[in-house]
Amino acid sequence: HSGFRIPTLNELYRPFRVGKDVTVANADLAPEHLLGAGIGMDVLLTRPPAKTRGRNGGENGSQEVSEGRRGSHLSFSVFAERLRNGIGNVTIGAGPGLFPDAGFVPAGGALRERRNIPRIRNLGFELGLDLALGAQSRLLVSGLHHGERIRRPPAGAKELRGLRVAQSPRTRFHAEVQHVLGRHWQIGVTLDHLGAAFEDDLNRRRLPAATPIGAWLAYALAPNWKLRLVSDNLFDVRVIDRLDPTGLAHRARPRWVGLVLIRQQG
Repeated sequence: HSGFRIPTLNELYRPFRVGKDVTVANADLAPEHLLGAGIGMDVLLTRPPAKTRGRNGGENGSQEVSEGRRGSHLSFSVFAERLRNGIGNVTIGAGPGLFPDAGFVPAGGALRERRNIPRIRNLGFELGLDLALGAQSRLLVSGLHHGERIRRPPAGAKELRGLRVAQSPRTRFHAEVQHVLGRHWQIGVTLDHLGAAFEDDLNRRRLPAATPIGAWLAYALAPNWKLRLVSDNLFDVRVIDRLDPTGLAHRARPRWVGLVLIRQQG
């Protein structure tokens, strides 16, 4: 597979400041180009059960048995990718100081510029599992493990060679158990794992891994409509998405509870 991405207007022209860190734009950015290859398999573990006849002679298609009708399958794939001229925020200075196009950067802050990274390598694998647990329940699993590393850094930033790409967790994992309760009700429990990453291009500010757990309860209002009560990050696990130079952590995905109206296609 191959593809390309042109720089956004923000990347070309809009500088920004987050805390003590300043990132300047770069009007000379070139488009990104991706080249990759992959191979995978999809294995049917169990076939969907045959349709049965209801008491009135019609097909038994109630929601009570619908969860088991899809059968079970496992998918797995491996891939290798090369990104040329990937756009990243590259550290070019440190505060305190006054810099052209950036202004004043305080002590402890970093000055970064959006630059093209000549070559980034990405190797990894993906897996998926859709497993019927009897007629009423299912287990859904999806996962990604990959390693994006800089193989050819920009000019003047040779210290980036071999480092991981900023804000790119190596591992992402999702698991969900669904269970049907009668004709209208359905419940589910979810587990998400987000691996450790680095907040900055120099791999100095480490973002810790996190594993939030969620749950939901759904009620079928009509054939294509569901009302779902959702709790995300049920136990309020700390999910850190940014670290300041001072060590101040910024949280993402705090505990959340809400009602969601879902319309299914069909």
